[in-house]
Amino acid sequence: MLIFWLPVLAKIKFSLSWWATSFPVAAKVQASIIYFSLSNDQFFKVLALFEFGFLVLVIFVLIFRTIVAALNKEICVEE
Repeated sequence: MLIFWLPVLAKIKFSLSWWATSFPVAAKVQASIIYFSLSNDQFFKVLALFEFGFLVLVIFVLIFRTIVAALNKEICVEE
C-alpha cells in the first residue's frame, strides 16, 4: 500500500512522523520470514527478500530526508 502512496508522499513536506511508514513495512517482512520458516515455501522466501530490499530502500530514504531536514533546520521547530 505504501507504494501507491509514494506520489502523494513526495508532495508532502517531510517530518519525523514519516518514520512511522517503516514500521508496517518491517512487520510485513517479519511476517513473510516467519511464514517461510513455518511452511518452507520458497515463494515466501523470495517475497521476504524483495520486501526486505524495499524496507532497506525506505529506511535509506528516511535517513537521507532526516539528514537533509536537520541540516536545513526544519526538524523540531515551533510551528
